[in-house]
Amino acid sequence: MRRTVRFLWRFTWPNWLILWCMAALIVLGSVTPGLPEQAARMFANYLGIFPVMIPMLLMMVCFGLCSATFQLAASFGARRRDYFLGVQIILVLDVLMGYGMLFLLKNIPVSLMWVRTNELGPMLKGALEWMGWRYPLMIFSHVVLGCVVGLVLSRSKVLGGILTVLSAVYCVAGFLGLTLAALFGNPEWVRTVLTVLPALIAIGGEIYLWRNVRRSTVV
Repeated sequence: MRRTVRFLWRFTWPNWLILWCMAALIVLGSVTPGLPEQAARMFANYLGIFPVMIPMLLMMVCFGLCSATFQLAASFGARRRDYFLGVQIILVLDVLMGYGMLFLLKNIPVSLMWVRTNELGPMLKGALEWMGWRYPLMIFSHVVLGCVVGLVLSRSKVLGGILTVLSAVYCVAGFLGLTLAALFGNPEWVRTVLTVLPALIAIGGEIYLWRNVRRSTVV
């Protein structure tokens, strides 16, 4: 399984690098003096909604994780069980990376006194405190869904297109959930929705991934 994880890591770290470069660009654009007001506002808005962008972007980069790597890994001798467990490790690392990125985006600009705490958007200020363990669950459900979409797309363009649309709807639902939590002080019903929905998607996606990997044939 160690070899499988190393193999999958080759497809993972470039995507991480892109995400970190994007986050750094948004932070620098938010705090750089002298930018036109419209540009500065745009960067500040992106920084404010980054708690939603992190799961969405990780989901997008996971589209190719399973669909593009299974045949290669299997042709090099990877066992199906090892491949599935290796994918799980990569997905957990995605969750940890996304959570750490949000923590840094929230704390570094304030710690370095680039911006004041009250200048951060309410979503960025409250995502970690209000969501707690629900935020990693949200990220995990997105990356699992990304793998599922990638596998379905590799087999059926029609079903894959439908699932892609549904995944976009799920991203919008996550955005609305965090927005409502920020606007109404994190009410109980929002916390419930942001717990149950990601959990169901993560469980269903994991079942599909395991059944699909177990039944797939090498071509």
